[in-house]
Amino acid sequence: MTVPAALDHHYRELLGLVRPWKITDIVLDVSTQRVDITLEWPAERKVP
Repeated sequence: MTVPAALDHHYRELLGLVRPWKITDIVLDVSTQRVDITLEWPAERKVP
């Protein structure tokens, strides 16, 4: 899924995410008041 830029910015700010973290999916379930956010770290990058 391609995450719209506005949602990407919103959740990046909310979670304090910095590059190279990438948000790859957001699933909102209003009935259960749940937001699932899938993050990805590039395989070629070492985790600090």
